[in-house]
Amino acid sequence: MKRPLPCVIVSALLAALSLGQGDAQPGLRSEHLDGLRWRSVGPASMGGRIIDLAVREDKPSVFYLGAATGGVWKTTNGGTTLQPIFDDQGSGSVGALAISPSDPEVVWVGTGEANARNSCSYGDGIYKSVDGGKSWKHAGLADSRHIGRIVVHPSNPDIVYVAVLGHVWGPNPMRGLYKTVDGGETWSQSLALNHDTGCVDLRLHPGDPEVVYAAAYEVRRDGFDTNDPAVKYGEKAGLYRSTDGGGSWAKLSGGLPTCKYGRIGLDTCRAEPDWLFAVIETEFTGRPAPPPIGDEGKGGPAYFGVSVDESPARVLEVTGGTGAEKAGIAEGDVITKIGDTEVADYDAMLEGIRAFKAGDKATVLVERDGETKTLEVTFGIKLAARVPGTLGGQGANKVKEQGPTGYQTGGVYLSKDRGESWDRVNSLTPRPFYYSQIRVDQQDPQNMWVLGTQMHVSKDGGRRFSANGARGIHVDHHAMWSDPKDPRHMILGNDGGLYVTWDRGKSWETLSLIPLGQFYGVAVDDRVPYRIYGGLQDNGSWGFPSRVRSSYGITHEHLFRIGSGDGFLCAVDPTDPDTVYCESQGGNISRVNVRTGATSRVRRPGQEAGGGRGGRGGRGGRGDRNRYRFNWETPFFLSPHNPHTLYWAGNRVLKSINRGDVAKEISGEISRGKRGTASAMAESPHTEGVLWVGTDDGALWVSRVGGGEWTDVTKNLPALDSPRWISHIEASRAAAGTAYIVIDGHRSHDFRPHIWKTTDYGESFEDLSAGLPQVSTRVLREDPTRPEVLYVGCEIGVCLSVDGGASWARLKGNLPTVRVDDIVIHPRDKDLVVGTHGRSVWIADASAVQALTSKVMEGDLHLFAPKDTIAWRMNTGTGRYGARRFKAPTPAGATISYWIGRKLEDGEEVSVEVHDGAGKRIAQLRDPGTALGLNEVTWNLRASAGGSERGRGRAANRGGRGGRGRRGGRGGGGSAAKPGTYRVTVKVGDVEKSTSLRVVQDPLLEGAGANRP
Repeated sequence: MKRPLPCVIVSALLAALSLGQGDAQPGLRSEHLDGLRWRSVGPASMGGRIIDLAVREDKPSVFYLGAATGGVWKTTNGGTTLQPIFDDQGSGSVGALAISPSDPEVVWVGTGEANARNSCSYGDGIYKSVDGGKSWKHAGLADSRHIGRIVVHPSNPDIVYVAVLGHVWGPNPMRGLYKTVDGGETWSQSLALNHDTGCVDLRLHPGDPEVVYAAAYEVRRDGFDTNDPAVKYGEKAGLYRSTDGGGSWAKLSGGLPTCKYGRIGLDTCRAEPDWLFAVIETEFTGRPAPPPIGDEGKGGPAYFGVSVDESPARVLEVTGGTGAEKAGIAEGDVITKIGDTEVADYDAMLEGIRAFKAGDKATVLVERDGETKTLEVTFGIKLAARVPGTLGGQGANKVKEQGPTGYQTGGVYLSKDRGESWDRVNSLTPRPFYYSQIRVDQQDPQNMWVLGTQMHVSKDGGRRFSANGARGIHVDHHAMWSDPKDPRHMILGNDGGLYVTWDRGKSWETLSLIPLGQFYGVAVDDRVPYRIYGGLQDNGSWGFPSRVRSSYGITHEHLFRIGSGDGFLCAVDPTDPDTVYCESQGGNISRVNVRTGATSRVRRPGQEAGGGRGGRGGRGGRGDRNRYRFNWETPFFLSPHNPHTLYWAGNRVLKSINRGDVAKEISGEISRGKRGTASAMAESPHTEGVLWVGTDDGALWVSRVGGGEWTDVTKNLPALDSPRWISHIEASRAAAGTAYIVIDGHRSHDFRPHIWKTTDYGESFEDLSAGLPQVSTRVLREDPTRPEVLYVGCEIGVCLSVDGGASWARLKGNLPTVRVDDIVIHPRDKDLVVGTHGRSVWIADASAVQALTSKVMEGDLHLFAPKDTIAWRMNTGTGRYGARRFKAPTPAGATISYWIGRKLEDGEEVSVEVHDGAGKRIAQLRDPGTALGLNEVTWNLRASAGGSERGRGRAANRGGRGGRGRRGGRGGGGSAAKPGTYRVTVKVGDVEKSTSLRVVQDPLLEGAGANRP
């Protein structure tokens, strides 16, 4: 049944979700802050999750990629350069892309990732461009939230089908298959199943576009951060077909499983247009478990029983009862030799183990406390695990083993008669809820690929797959395009970014040009220039500089890795910038010396004798396995009063006073139920021992005595009347009893913002959410210089309050629409550093917003005091690396910020001048901003002949390939300004304001007399 859905209705809903609600206050408004300039600092080398690709078949050098949380990017030169083209739309999360085959300038974007993982973001409907992505129009389906596929009619660009998955965390009516026949002006719900079942994939028959295939999927995540969704199968899920362009539908069955279906992926083949390919998950996928491998002591693969770091092979955990434990191998040992194999890293350790069978004995050398110890290990056996890369799915090539009922477990299926009848050709379906993508060579259907953790390839029509389609590159593959005219040419998108091959996947080229890093947390040190540390989804933890002494800018070579796994929070010892803490999933925290590379594990109570974290090859720690449970993103921090004191929490709060070497419990159970874990915690910077902790099931506790006693204040916060995820706690610097509680309700099917403040240790709370956009909130930071200045990171960016949360404005400028998971204000440099979950890290000068008061905003003109500016000793060599290379340009010169409090009259001009200590004008800056509100202009620290230095105002460039940034101090030439004090003057009409600007020499040159004026 078709249900018409006029675009005007969904547009009204979109307006309700938009940021316009954040501009209601009469004072500061979002447009007043558009002059703020952000700069992208990357990184880009580790990429980020790419969900879909859309390629112009008539011109394959032109293609688009959609990132899970990083927007849409376009290349016109085959990937040599890529540009973001979706930065100012309502959502940065992408689920699907499509190009109209008959009019390739028409491009569609479906927002909201359809991979229902724990960290996925949601969207706000579908967008359309008619000029190749230069401009966009919201085209409806605003409450769809997650879109799995878009397909455009081959000859009529106005006919479009959309697979709408719908809400992942709750029921909603906007699910199923939607169709428009008027280019998105109106939509009809072509396939409506129920409020729990949507569509995740669709295809049109290559020769008969009236034949439509749709994959229906029932999926529901709960409020916790487990890997798989809570609901993955449903009665209405399955394969559906329409033969009249979506007018009516029939569920397909012949030869298909008869049980409940999970996720399904589809593809067709132009060479065999009646053929339909499907990779299918069912409720029986992966079951029953395979039998053990071999008999104990009688051959079979050897099992060691340790998990180790990448390099060197330092033991992270020893599994109880194994040969490694019986031999005396302990956490912290570095394995250097197994049998005759020298062990330098994890891979070498595996090679050494492969030389033995279960029951064999081997001599193992380990380094322990500076000594070499010789141990004898008897290798055991290990029960068969799922094939690597399946993660809850099913391995390949098991059809015969599974017998006549094996078809019920899912796998790869083929129909040669438009879906009337089916054959199961393979058992393969890797981690279905996260992948379920199948691709077929359009010239030869014998060649096909199933995407998963590995890229599975078949050359015999799916009868046999091998997991070697993408060797030597990042894993976790989600999007692939095979050129229908030249199948040697393929484009691949995965959790590590973008890749291209010209030889059918024998070799791949990494296009690591664009910063799509999905940061969960960021931290800074106090070096000059300071470094940034952060943890990323699926890409570990990294450090990198905030700027470099190179005119070329920040590149991959400036990055260094400090942690593996999925990275999350980082913390830097304020007394020793070489000591950095990082973590991977499940509460595995490490202390790293970034100068030497030495790493120590933060130990939980009971681990002092050798229990450890789960790592490469491991299964988790000993002893504490049943007592403790930890969040995917475990909160931890160093005490602001003593950096040797470390707090972290799972279902209990833990404390170490010696940097994590020994720990103790300082609380009992803190969650509401058996699955809850800590998700946020803080200590008051004002008063030592005032501790806060919140959980993912909505429990909130406070201790005033360092954890000896705790008070449950959950019932005092109205938003916690039902379980909701507490995403951040910000303890105020201003008063011991003051704290801000940030709640991210989207996991409870609540997409409203939640910012709450207490001034009495949680006895009562004030709601500060009014005026924020109607999207999930992630983090709040209080400014270190003015407690009434607050920064909030939310699903679509950063919001600012300069009145303690009474009103809010979006702090956008040139920051893309992107989820912001963490914010740091550098206390010395007054930089605002934001960790985005999809566009890596961005920096803005916060000194102006820190000084933004009602008095400033009420005046006609205000010139903010500039920060001290370092005259960096720059290396001007740029290298000759070509354009296919990421770089984040290094900012040049001094940022001069001013506020214009009235609209300028016609012909009225703004001038910005710089004078030296003698009062001589040495620079007049070009193109200063004239907008109402905040404006920025940059002086490149050059004194120009005639005093007409060609500075640059608020125009922005693209910040290298990494995004957009301020272009400062370009052009003009002239001599470099010497260190000293200068006078800056801004004039608007007849009003003039002046202030001093101090230029200091690069610390590298201190002691050489360089700081003298």
